[in-house]
Amino acid sequence: VLYALDTLKAFISNGLAERFYRVYSTMKKSSETKAQAVANKSLKNICLSYLAVVPKYAHLVNEQYKFSDNMTDALAAITISAKNNLAELPEQISHFEQKWSETTLVMDKWFSINAQINMPEIFHLLAKLQKHELFSLQNPNRARALIGAFMMNNPRYFHCKSGEGYNFLTEQIIQLNTINPQVASRLITPLLAFERYEPVRKALIKEKLEYLSVLPDLSRDLKEKVDAALS
Repeated sequence: VLYALDTLKAFISNGLAERFYRVYSTMKKSSETKAQAVANKSLKNICLSYLAVVPKYAHLVNEQYKFSDNMTDALAAITISAKNNLAELPEQISHFEQKWSETTLVMDKWFSINAQINMPEIFHLLAKLQKHELFSLQNPNRARALIGAFMMNNPRYFHCKSGEGYNFLTEQIIQLNTINPQVASRLITPLLAFERYEPVRKALIKEKLEYLSVLPDLSRDLKEKVDAALS
């Protein structure tokens, strides 16, 4: 499914690249009311997400990041870089961290963006991020920012056929079960819908749920959700 979506996006992006560029350029230069500005930024960044997969226009992502005068455009650019694993991403990630390391809410965004990077080494990166001086599972917002962003916004690797994505989430749930059961209870949601997946992934997830179900110290809320999913 993801391959089909990527193929379709590439087809649309290349076929309508000139139109996306014209709209992007127009929205970039437009003057508007506050309400129009919000809408125009949204449209502009949607166009940029399509242009990012067209070699001729991919440089616009880094240009927007470097020269944006607002957080919305900067976040949109670096998120697009992460989802497409663009060459400039490491520099952007480093710059963003240095600039905003003392701003808690913005650093939550930074962890979320890292979790969305579309690359095979994502699990090594996740392990590294968990050792970051600004990361702690005891911080609910930070835990959701990293773990939640990975499982919701990085489907290629969360649902990889090796099961490593499910292993990662299960390990975090086990730790959070003793730290903050409420957060663990929210993060387990994608595993509870295992019946909707094809046989290989369905079996992998069910195995994780069965493992969780017999943990002696599983919180009541988690126990109820896991047992209900397995019943």
